[in-house]
Amino acid sequence: VAAKPTLPARAWGATRWFVSRKVAVPLPFLLWGGSTTLQHYFGSSDNFFEGRFTTKKDPDDLAEFYQAEDLLKIIAVIPLFFNLFMNKVDPDTEMPTEDSMLLSVEETHFRVRLFGMEVSFEIIQHEEEIDGETKPTSFMRHERFIDWVPILADFGYKQLLWDQTWMFGFDRKEDGSIEVYHRGEKFEGPWPIRMIVQIHQYYVLWACEKYINGDAFGTEDLDRQQEQLACMPLDIFKKLVRRIRTEKEKSLRALKDDPKSDRETVAKAMEQVAKLAELEARDQSSISVVKRSGATGSLAAKSSMKMVAGDAATSEVLKTVFQDEKGAKDAAVVAAAKEVVHESNLEFKERPRPAKKAVAGT
Repeated sequence: VAAKPTLPARAWGATRWFVSRKVAVPLPFLLWGGSTTLQHYFGSSDNFFEGRFTTKKDPDDLAEFYQAEDLLKIIAVIPLFFNLFMNKVDPDTEMPTEDSMLLSVEETHFRVRLFGMEVSFEIIQHEEEIDGETKPTSFMRHERFIDWVPILADFGYKQLLWDQTWMFGFDRKEDGSIEVYHRGEKFEGPWPIRMIVQIHQYYVLWACEKYINGDAFGTEDLDRQQEQLACMPLDIFKKLVRRIRTEKEKSLRALKDDPKSDRETVAKAMEQVAKLAELEARDQSSISVVKRSGATGSLAAKSSMKMVAGDAATSEVLKTVFQDEKGAKDAAVVAAAKEVVHESNLEFKERPRPAKKAVAGT
């Protein structure tokens, strides 16, 4: 007598025709179904990317990096791509409105000719006073990239290819370290492009971490940076030194009036004022201004400036005058120096030789 089949065997016998039956499916339908499934899971999405790393670097340097062209150079991967895009940037001269804005009415907006790309970004930064200095405690570059069909978009015929919004920023942690984040806020477009974008952004995150945590980041070594140099005329040099000396004399008077001030601090302040007076009496300028190139187009205003001393005596003075008696940045002196430099309409030229080391910043 044959053994009675088990329950699983009976179930398999009843259903095997369904699971083993061969059905011919047209290839286009199969591809369409697979692509639709991939688009559902890996296509348009919110919060589609998140990457973080920690650093001990100065938050001012981080803010400068993330709002200037340095970040764009890493995103472009190689200089060829960077120049290819930036040479075709057209900034939008009109103020954004509620109807035209891509992010907010405070955004900076520009187009990239021939590539059908529109870009808008805004900078959101919060600062707090830490150890007597005002430092960024949180920073975010909020940026949106819209890609239309190239060339046609230049003639007003816009057909969307993909649309992505990113947040690049950092937050200061309680232990004083900085947590940097790259976050993909929103992606709208086909899944293959999103895969490419995510792979590329993993590279960007890796490259930013290596660069920021490297030895050269945040130093005063300007040799690796693109620069322009302006020799400061004698009258502007004297005006600059005079303004700095005036601010230092105010600080000296305050120290003398403060009964808690010690003799050593007052003596150092008096020495600073005396050295500034010696510089002012010179008949030749010993300070040049180095301007680090910002991005072209709408980002050009992001360039920064530093002072370079022409001799050892000037270098020694500049090392100390931009700090107060506690060693913190002297905001009044920095503001006075900036005002003179920006009012002077200096003539900048490409720097013809390797940069000297900047000894003080404005």
